[in-house]
Amino acid sequence: MGFRTVVISEDLPYALPTWFVEAHPELHFGNGVDGSSRLPIASRFERKFYGSKDDPLFLDLQRVLNETASWRHHVELILFHECGGITKVLVTRDRIRMAEPTGWSEVDEIEHWFCGCSFDTQIEPARSEPEIGKAVSPQVGPDEE
Repeated sequence: MGFRTVVISEDLPYALPTWFVEAHPELHFGNGVDGSSRLPIASRFERKFYGSKDDPLFLDLQRVLNETASWRHHVELILFHECGGITKVLVTRDRIRMAEPTGWSEVDEIEHWFCGCSFDTQIEPARSEPEIGKAVSPQVGPDEE
């Protein structure tokens, strides 16, 4: 039994292959200047999610990473569930990892310290194996070097 979920990805400057776009009509795609479909991706509507790392969306993103040499980075997704829960999914060439917050704290302003965009926090240098739920240095696309 699954539950209703919507998904959004991070914004990366990489074109998605046509097969991926055609395989996922449930998604909105970002548009490149050249008219290509790119990240970010976002749900058009909620869909059933069964809580597995073997979800076709994750496996297809992993296939894109492995088949596209110009994609040098991982892809992170956020899943918002009907119950109010949130799951962060990290797709790398060799692993799919999921993490969930362990608790909530009331705040007066946005204070998500883990990505480095709040309160002038520092971001760690990129690693070969990123930590799920912890941002690394900004990702640079092949046309932005």
